[in-house]
Amino acid sequence: MFDLIGNLGLGFTTALSPINLALCFLGCLVGTVKLGVSPSVYMDDIYTYLQISDFMHGFLKTFFFAFMIATVSCYKGLNTKGGAEGVGKSTTEAVVISMVLVMVMDYFISSLLVAVGV
Repeated sequence: MFDLIGNLGLGFTTALSPINLALCFLGCLVGTVKLGVSPSVYMDDIYTYLQISDFMHGFLKTFFFAFMIATVSCYKGLNTKGGAEGVGKSTTEAVVISMVLVMVMDYFISSLLVAVGV
């Protein structure tokens, strides 16, 4: 069971990191289409005002969140009993627990990253 959780956690973590990077570029698209900001101005402001620590702060948290969500979901899914009703309850519990843990982990990981200087 722990091999499965570890493999799924690693896979989920690996999948979310490129998505996080793609969303940064999606911001340029939204800025261009919806707000009328030219892509050159958007990218120039990114290079001028965004520091690598700003990007790394959010990027590093992605790994922790992905692993935690995958672990909670696998644990709840592998311990489900009671047929379709049990699957529904386990899914709801996994989502609620994951949401709460993301908020709690965000606080502690952000505190740690700020203390370290990232």
